[in-house]
Amino acid sequence: MTNTKVDEYKNSAASLEAFKVMPHPQVAQQTVDETVQNWQNVLQQGLQPMMSALQEKKFAEYRRVFRDDFHPLNDKVYCCRQWLSGSRRR
Repeated sequence: MTNTKVDEYKNSAASLEAFKVMPHPQVAQQTVDETVQNWQNVLQQGLQPMMSALQEKKFAEYRRVFRDDFHPLNDKVYCCRQWLSGSRRR
């Protein structure tokens, strides 16, 4: 596994911890809670299994997790973060 992948995981985990403690004025607590949960799911069900697969040189498993697990999870987090940041307009 490359140091870049490890760094990306650590950065994402650190960003989640920062997000948890920062204020989210004018955002419903349910929205914040869902964002945190979705983000945690990405880390636990997406990134961590991909990192493990790379460490074990199981490239087919890495591709499967990336395609089947990571992308759907990550799309949820991306949409929530865009909405929370005000970048997404309806």
